[in-house]
Amino acid sequence: MSESAKRSLKRYTRIVGAGFAMGVANVIPGVSGGTMAFILGIFEELIQSIQAFACAETFKKLLKFQFKELYRTLPWKFLLALFIGVGIAFATASSLFVYLLEHHQSITYAFFFGLILASIFAMFKEVSKWTVGVWIGIVIGTALSAYLVSLVPATTPNNWYLSLGSGIVAICAMILPGISGSFLLLLFGQYNYVWGAVSRLTTLQASWNDISTLFWTALGAVIGLGAFVHLLNYMLAKFRNATMATLIGFMIGSLWRLWPWQETTIWAYKTESGKVYVESEAVMQGLRAAGHELEQVKVTNVLPQEFNGEFFATAGILLFGIVLVLVIEYIAKKHSSEA
Repeated sequence: MSESAKRSLKRYTRIVGAGFAMGVANVIPGVSGGTMAFILGIFEELIQSIQAFACAETFKKLLKFQFKELYRTLPWKFLLALFIGVGIAFATASSLFVYLLEHHQSITYAFFFGLILASIFAMFKEVSKWTVGVWIGIVIGTALSAYLVSLVPATTPNNWYLSLGSGIVAICAMILPGISGSFLLLLFGQYNYVWGAVSRLTTLQASWNDISTLFWTALGAVIGLGAFVHLLNYMLAKFRNATMATLIGFMIGSLWRLWPWQETTIWAYKTESGKVYVESEAVMQGLRAAGHELEQVKVTNVLPQEFNGEFFATAGILLFGIVLVLVIEYIAKKHSSEA
């Protein structure tokens, strides 16, 4: 990573910003940090940098205490800057976006819908040759992603092996454009456990159970990431067009989850014996009036019902997301010589 060593402080500040964007995206179910990495032009460097750490040669040098050699050759500055940004996002903006998701869902989804829609067209430029196999990759990626985001989240206990397994699978999704790690945490019933623990840790209110949840999830993330990047890097090196096409499909399928205009068809509320699911809006309204907190479980996409101020605000935010990607792409190309 000789080019990485030449980066200026200003460039590393941009990488911190990219990490911040990835951190925020990873909190939102339906959005992938990998999508943000691709939008910001650091996706392949991220994969290669992680692989450099998680390879046999690095472990051999570590066992031989060749720390100076590791310091000189590993892309630690890039990953450190990126993870600082991710950490800042988890500690600060993640709470804001969770709030926006709960209270202003349409506008929040519209913003990310615009980001991903524009990114899909940007990714088409990465495919150098369009073959039947490439189109099959798009179809498979779209179908798989759309299927995953249509599943109803499960309810599972909070124990170490589920935290470990969730960490392994979710981290792989978090670096893939179009597949949301947070949504997979929802499917595994671990979303509230993990992000609740992160929230309480940042406010110094974490319990030992929270620390245990984060430890096992983080361990799973390290294991999953270390193994998965080798496969992904191999696929990009040997089957770049097909791999890029499949990633495009993942992003297309994820748009179904982020459509800004939705109606909830299944709600859930907690009781002493577990979650109870409700499909009647009248029953839901009665429960809410009685003071129960209800969460969305399944939603259906609909067309806008009224062309009022809320519609134009949502459409405007969606358009802003598209324009933002175009601006970022322009800036990234302008500064490509510094990367």
